Amino acid sequence: MVTNVLEVNPERLWDSLEKSAAIGRFRDVGLRRLALSAEDKQMRDLFVDWAQAAGCKVEIDRLGNIFARRAGSDPSLPPVAIGSHLDTQICGGRYDGILGVLCGLEVVRTLNDRGLLTKRGIEVICWTNEEGARFSPPMMGSMAFAKVLSLESVLATTDDAGITVEQALDEIGYAGPAPLGQRVFDAYLELHIEQAPVLDREGCDIGIVVGGYKTQALRLTINGDTGHAGGTPMAMRRNALVGAGYVIAAVNDIGLAYATDEGRTTTTRIESFPNLPGTYAEQVKLTIDFRHIDAARFQAMRTDIDAAIAAAAKKANVEIEVAEDRRGTRPALSRDAQPSRPRRLCRGDDGADGDDLHALLRGYQPQRG
Repeated sequence: MVTNVLEVNPERLWDSLEKSAAIGRFRDVGLRRLALSAEDKQMRDLFVDWAQAAGCKVEIDRLGNIFARRAGSDPSLPPVAIGSHLDTQICGGRYDGILGVLCGLEVVRTLNDRGLLTKRGIEVICWTNEEGARFSPPMMGSMAFAKVLSLESVLATTDDAGITVEQALDEIGYAGPAPLGQRVFDAYLELHIEQAPVLDREGCDIGIVVGGYKTQALRLTINGDTGHAGGTPMAMRRNALVGAGYVIAAVNDIGLAYATDEGRTTTTRIESFPNLPGTYAEQVKLTIDFRHIDAARFQAMRTDIDAAIAAAAKKANVEIEVAEDRRGTRPALSRDAQPSRPRRLCRGDDGADGDDLHALLRGYQPQRG
């Protein structure tokens, strides 16, 4: 039986993860390392130092995506890419994203330890603003790379303080000279921490992604009017926050109704105006997220959500405007590998970092050998 005896250095990988966990530490065990922030810059600088020390050539494109390449023996062949992201959510975990990046770096370091030269190069990638916690939408760097988003629209995107992506890139010095989206890969690999307790609960070491969730974000603007909380009779109120409450509860109930076959729903964001004591709300903005592994069931969820929004508007005597923000659909993936360790077939249920790169890989026919 042929076994793979090439193993990474787990102590070195753990040490790198611990050093990352000290940058943007939040609530002692977590991270708050928002895209293009001072903390993100600190982590980027550290990664670049590590990659260059490992002999990689580092290039940075206009959106701050970082590419660290270990050369192969045949430079005419497209490299194997391994990557993820360095930024986190506001209340982020210390392994989300960074594990995929540092595992790629550890592959490079291990090959260096053994003095092994691969035929294809290996490219470790850090995508910009994959989480979308500061700038929306998420997966911004990889979607622009795959030409799903335009460079101009991304650079003009603002955070809640009105700072554009372009300004933030300039501020931290990561608006690179490399052209956006001109690289070609033989394959793209990403190791990701599970963002749920399922594998741990079932005692599985590995989850093999065999497909993804069709996902939709809806942006709702709920318009009513504002008045004094004490003076206005209840029957005369057009309270936008009440309408929002009806929508939030209904969307959650729809998620529960579809949960037996992997449906998911939530309200991810709420903004209320004037949001002051002694008044009721004139306008509320909501973002709803729903997803399902089956296209027909996904559409059924959308139908139910549309009906729930209409019912909420009528009950609260408000108007609700709905705008779509299509964040991506992931196709089913074929699977040939049969690992010997305990594993579970699963669906990718997060924003699937580097999600839109399948558009690039579909158009490239790998040369084997």
